[in-house]
Amino acid sequence: MSAIIGHAGLMLGGGYTPTDADAIAFMARFTVPPNDTRKQDTDTLFLALKSNSIWSLSDTIYVPKAAQDQQSGLLDLKRTAKAATLNGAATWTSANGFVGSAAAGAFVNPDYVPATDAVNLALNNACYWMYVTALPSTAGKNYFGRIGGVAARATYITGDNAGKADAKIHSSAGNVGAAGNISANSLICLQRTGSTTWALYKDGVSLYTGTDTSGSLSEVGLFILALHNANTPGTSTDNSDAKIGAWGAGSQMTTGQMSALKAALDAYY
Repeated sequence: MSAIIGHAGLMLGGGYTPTDADAIAFMARFTVPPNDTRKQDTDTLFLALKSNSIWSLSDTIYVPKAAQDQQSGLLDLKRTAKAATLNGAATWTSANGFVGSAAAGAFVNPDYVPATDAVNLALNNACYWMYVTALPSTAGKNYFGRIGGVAARATYITGDNAGKADAKIHSSAGNVGAAGNISANSLICLQRTGSTTWALYKDGVSLYTGTDTSGSLSEVGLFILALHNANTPGTSTDNSDAKIGAWGAGSQMTTGQMSALKAALDAYY
């Protein structure tokens, strides 16, 4: 039987030998060693992210959907010392990824603070993205973001059960979207492309462009499936029962990269 030694001395034995060093390091963090199918699927995902330069522009990448278990599903692919935490009634499932709840205190914390953790992401060159596996059941529910405190740092996407999308990025101003913008199994990208330009995309197609002036990066972390209330750091509001299969942040992507990211995630799922 062939075998490789992963980072931290973890044996990744079996018939398939991964070729990507970052994929090997990622799987070495698993409590339960991956089988051959998992090794190949993970290796293929990392290689796809790199072949389209998505990896190099990213600060943080989570792909909880289709993970082998909760422990591995909460690991950050890009930041080797980071993992998301489930809070309140928020859960993880292999079928859907991060699963939210409308109950107070339910959210996923990816441990990413734009003002201090950004490497590729910048005030006027930013992309926050999510793969939506299910819409919320009611209106006024959040997919990810922060609110409160300094208004010009607001960054979020909210929505409802009809697919409506409201968004802001590094600004107190934003848009009120039309019903039908977001749908299940879609990749949504919120981008800041300049000091007075930003856009919202679905599967690489523009949904909305704005001219709101940027303010500053958030000094508190973004929550997933809720808004982080900067007025009372550590607390959440607008908790959502939507489901998120993947989430990430970094510098802006081209529409071609968005399409490539969607294809890579669909292939992995």
